[in-house]
Amino acid sequence: MSSSNKQINFIPYLDQNYEDIQRECLEKKILFIDTKFTPEQAFIINNDIEKNNIIWQRPYDVTNTPKFFINTPHRRDPGQGELSDCWFIVAIANITLHQQIFERVVPLNQTFDKQNGYTGLFHFHFWQYGLWYDVVIDDYLPFYKKTIQPWCSWNRQEPNEFWVALIEKAYAKLNGGYRNLIGGAPIEAFTDLTAGIEQRFKLNETIKEHKQFFNFLIDSLKHSCLMACSINPKIDGSNLEEIKSNGLVVGHSYSITAARYLQFKKNLLSMIRLRNPWANDIEWIGAWHDRDIRWNDLDLDEKRRMSWQDSEDGEFWMTFQDFFTEFDILEICHLSPDTFNEELHLNISSQQILSPVNNEIITSSVIKNHQTSIRMSIPTCLVTNYLPIQHKIWSCLLFEGQWIKNISSGGRCITTCEHGCNFWKNPQYKIETNTTDKTIKCAIIISLMQKYNRFKSIDNPIDRYDYIQARIYKIKTDNSTHSLRSYVHHIDTKKIYENDDLEYVGYTGSYINRREVTLYLRVPPGKYLIIPSTYEPNHDGHFLLRIFLEENYSKTQLPIQFHSSLNLNEQLTRLTISTPVNSSVKSISIKNNFLNYLCSYDCLSLNRNDKQKQKSEIHIFHSN
Repeated sequence: MSSSNKQINFIPYLDQNYEDIQRECLEKKILFIDTKFTPEQAFIINNDIEKNNIIWQRPYDVTNTPKFFINTPHRRDPGQGELSDCWFIVAIANITLHQQIFERVVPLNQTFDKQNGYTGLFHFHFWQYGLWYDVVIDDYLPFYKKTIQPWCSWNRQEPNEFWVALIEKAYAKLNGGYRNLIGGAPIEAFTDLTAGIEQRFKLNETIKEHKQFFNFLIDSLKHSCLMACSINPKIDGSNLEEIKSNGLVVGHSYSITAARYLQFKKNLLSMIRLRNPWANDIEWIGAWHDRDIRWNDLDLDEKRRMSWQDSEDGEFWMTFQDFFTEFDILEICHLSPDTFNEELHLNISSQQILSPVNNEIITSSVIKNHQTSIRMSIPTCLVTNYLPIQHKIWSCLLFEGQWIKNISSGGRCITTCEHGCNFWKNPQYKIETNTTDKTIKCAIIISLMQKYNRFKSIDNPIDRYDYIQARIYKIKTDNSTHSLRSYVHHIDTKKIYENDDLEYVGYTGSYINRREVTLYLRVPPGKYLIIPSTYEPNHDGHFLLRIFLEENYSKTQLPIQFHSSLNLNEQLTRLTISTPVNSSVKSISIKNNFLNYLCSYDCLSLNRNDKQKQKSEIHIFHSN
């Protein structure tokens, strides 16, 4: 087992234990058949013509020399098949760039060698809503009857390599079938492969200092962050999957695999490398494309440093200026805190705040006995002058909750409205932050994630997720005892806070139909309330609330008042206690905060009751 997996408790998905199944198959000398994910369950596609053209075969049925890996796993291995899941293919291509992440998701001791344990059984690891699962599958895969070409994803350059097709099947099993992978955002897959925290940028709307942002990307890639980008289609979707004259595809996800400076003649260029998951000749044909004559002016060593090659594999370089001109959205998944070691400073707009906003915090969950303990340090991004390394302790707390019609799904409006909202009926979570130095603000990251939505039966992927938002308020008065140290407990109180008790602090942005929304901010020591909600009242739904806390804190979840004996799964299920470092970086006056990049409004501004209730649309990437 990889060293990265030793501390993680992987739960057998659907109670299928890989070691037990492998042992039984070897003893009985049989090949594994997965009765919990049959072809009928896996291939839930409405198109009967397509289903009739598909045959399920094991790799040995279509080639004499199937391999799990050929040589070392590479970013160019994954090629999208007929399924509209470019967002997932982008993600698995990216994790090949990070050995520790890859080996956590893809156990390496798997083989097609009949003399060395091949049983038709394979397994992969995925994170889902606070837990890591071990998902087993058999190796029956969908092929076209006439051509015996894979219907699923595959390695076009090495067609007898099958790890790509198998991990896609395992992810489809986790999500209830291939059909449920149609349409999505790369950040969803990034999170399921890493347990990370998302960050989303509207490039041309929010990024003004391109050079500093380029440095941020270089630093984030160095620290194993996963990235993807896309071009927004028109609102009516009329140009979705349109191939532009420059070779880029609208409404399609691209991996970002590198960002580097290049000395070209007398100019220092900012260069970024992207990859189309179609893995074919549909590539950028603007400046610095694969066959651009500019490459001839570089010596061999420089070409090697840039990993340049002229091939129809979907990968290409472009200048960062062209990148900003062409692309609209950039998504980043921040990963293991072990990779981060310095403080973040920004210098972008004119607004003054008192301390840095650490918005690159990510999770590396070590889950054991229902506890999550995280030791985190802070990244350096967009930095012109680096501070000394400052390690800190962070803790991740997870609440599993529900919005229930007429009970705990109050909608968006905090006052009486025509929609029937009662915002204060939504679940409430109380948090207390405390520092030894009262002048230092405490960093908080709030992540609200919808659960189980990929199991919904829908016709349009855009309808998969509800419009959600989380708000944070400061509690004005509270007679309960203030904590002097870090601790977590559940309070058996009947207190439900309402508008007069609270002072608005921030929110995750306009209500949006994304699986996850996040908020990064710093607040003075004190008591705060976090309220997750849906846009429409009386909508049923499950959610996971992750809260990352720096310095001392305490936390409670306030019970919902019921008029029945209904027992909700609305409690703190995983606890952790954090001990902060003795020293801390002093408050620094900086211009702006990173929250502007996470939503279209400044989350620290006042008088936002109107914009809190607005809705935003998220584009779903389902090109094929």
